[in-house]
Amino acid sequence: MTSPHPPHDPTRPPYVASVITEAIIKVMRKVREGDVITYQQLDDAAQCNLRATSRHSITTARKTLRREDSMVFESVRNVGYRRLRNGEISESTWHKKSQHIRRTAHDGRKDHLAVKLENLPMDLRREVIARATVFHLLAKTAADRAVRNILPKVQDKWKSLPMTTMVRKILAKKAAEEAKDENTEA
Repeated sequence: MTSPHPPHDPTRPPYVASVITEAIIKVMRKVREGDVITYQQLDDAAQCNLRATSRHSITTARKTLRREDSMVFESVRNVGYRRLRNGEISESTWHKKSQHIRRTAHDGRKDHLAVKLENLPMDLRREVIARATVFHLLAKTAADRAVRNILPKVQDKWKSLPMTTMVRKILAKKAAEEAKDENTEA
């Protein structure tokens, strides 16, 4: 399968933020942890109505601040953006992103389960089953229970767990739970 994206062009100049994005970054850098910057303050800094014309500039500014300054902002509906405190970043991100991942993966699995496998050649059939399995794993591992299962294995240092071992253990535990459930139903 070929990539839909064009190959990297080494002659292309590096990304340069727009004047509007730079103005947003400048004013958002001054926001202290826990404080809110309003849409009106952002509009004043950018000298335009950002929500109407340049919402993408806010997104770019937020991504830049996260990447360069470890500053994370969450949306405050109809108000603006609140800079998260260091201890709030993981909790806030986990609840928003994991829910989205679970829902999307669950829908992807359902779509794959709707495929009529008998009408497909064997290689494509196996690919569909593999993709449905990955969607199922994504949905299951993006859950609070998965975090509780992995938590005892996490060290104090910032170090990733070996993914294959982790997935193997999750799958074994899930299989044991399902076997237990089937035994109690019978």
